[in-house]
Amino acid sequence: MIKLRAHPLTAVGFIAPFWAIFLLPVLRRFLSGSHTVAFVAEGLMLAFVILQGFFRARALEIIVSAEKICLRRGVIRKEEVFFAKNAVSCLGVRENPLLSLFSTVSVQINTEAGRWRSDYKIILKKRDAERLRKSLGMGMGVKSIRMGAERITLMSAAMSSAAVGVLLAAPMIARLVRLLDIGISNLLLETARKTVISSSLIYFAMLFIFFYCVSFVSLLIRSLIMKVGFSDDSICVSSGLLPRRYTFLKKDAVNIISLEQKPLLRLTKRVLIRVGVAGCGGKRQDDVVVPIARKSEIEPFLQTLFSLSLPSCGISPGKGTRYRFVRLPLFFLVTVPTAAIISGVYVPKIAAAAVPMAVISLLFFAYLSNLSLKSSKATLLSSGGGYLFAAGARGMSFRRVFCRGDRIGMFKIRRWPKDLKNGSCVLTVFVRSKRSERIKLKFIDFAATEEYCRAFWKR
Repeated sequence: MIKLRAHPLTAVGFIAPFWAIFLLPVLRRFLSGSHTVAFVAEGLMLAFVILQGFFRARALEIIVSAEKICLRRGVIRKEEVFFAKNAVSCLGVRENPLLSLFSTVSVQINTEAGRWRSDYKIILKKRDAERLRKSLGMGMGVKSIRMGAERITLMSAAMSSAAVGVLLAAPMIARLVRLLDIGISNLLLETARKTVISSSLIYFAMLFIFFYCVSFVSLLIRSLIMKVGFSDDSICVSSGLLPRRYTFLKKDAVNIISLEQKPLLRLTKRVLIRVGVAGCGGKRQDDVVVPIARKSEIEPFLQTLFSLSLPSCGISPGKGTRYRFVRLPLFFLVTVPTAAIISGVYVPKIAAAAVPMAVISLLFFAYLSNLSLKSSKATLLSSGGGYLFAAGARGMSFRRVFCRGDRIGMFKIRRWPKDLKNGSCVLTVFVRSKRSERIKLKFIDFAATEEYCRAFWKR
């Protein structure tokens, strides 16, 4: 049996939610001056917050036995949490300069029955964290493969988005708008002031690029010096410089293995390999096993990490269904750019914005048409090795997914009048996971799909 006590630094995590209390003395001094009663009340509140954090950290401990783990916590209300060792699906270890000063690390424990975020967080001494990792059998005899700068940069560019950049840079939005109004408007947008739509379009484009860059830089920094290690029963993904993160995953807890081709990756003919682990949530790149893989590397990685191979046959779209894949993208490819040009001709105020809008929409729907054409040829449903395999488009990406058979929750088959005529259907596979993962396959053969679904749980 191993007993591990939380390091006193754990108290910082218990104190942090009450950070606003530490601002009260400063605010009081600026707003109302000094009062003895208020000073005493604030001192008592601060003392209470600090003491509760200290005592809660001191009461926190982990007891590891041969088959189970017990986590004890609480000061006034005592609490004990028991879970089996084999229920731990993911172990996260985080290092940063502050923790390194005290030879400590932040440990995050995820279980299959846990929530989206980490179930339990605790700061331990490095030697105690190593003892916990070894007792769970994670990372033993790991062989590491270092991912190069090209892979990490492409992954960061493909996974970044302006929406994430907005969240990261929210405090800077107001300041950025002021800078645009004062500086850039006078220098770059003098010709666009005549039309409100034109200047707004430029503002929007600049903001989009700015927030995308924020997201890209943030993800790139978090992914520096990425290494992927593997053993017979676990995978270790390490990344980042300050802080440095180590994520240990149990292979038995991997529910989904996804080979994704986002727009940028399709242009460069690369693939992003991700895994979905039971009970493991977190940042976007935490579930990335191989940031970028070439076509020739996919099979070796699948064989080495999961003993899987890409199937070559299965249920695919029937004859005469290719047009159904591409009809909507082709329709918008023709109508939207044409409508933008015509609007610019008849409405002079938007003439300056019509051409950029037409070009952007033309490129967008041309890409969707190409993706739909690929889906009509590569959509596939198959199984083998205890996994369901599905390939098809999702949003702007093309995915090939392996999903453990015992994690499939439901099949849904839908048929439109055209499907009844062509003998096809739309299949949606629902996966039992925290992400409520869904796999959608369009216009595949109905008779073969129905037989596949009926016999799936008999295998």
